[in-house]
Amino acid sequence: MTEYQKMLQEMFKQRLGKEEKEPSIVGSLYDVTSLVQLEKEFKRLMNIHHPDKPGGNVKVAQEITEAYNKMKERLK
Repeated sequence: MTEYQKMLQEMFKQRLGKEEKEPSIVGSLYDVTSLVQLEKEFKRLMNIHHPDKPGGNVKVAQEITEAYNKMKERLK
């Protein structure tokens, strides 16, 4: 992992406020600049990670939802 990648990972951890979060999954929610983009990215991620989907994961879906709600508040 390069220094730049480490720096980005730390930045995402700080934004999420939890050390165990995966920036590769929910990090894309923090790159959006509008509510429309946020909703599209949320739907895309939930389509992949929803617990009812094959290979879905409850914990990951909860993390995505938590990040979505935080960003929704920031973008209002």
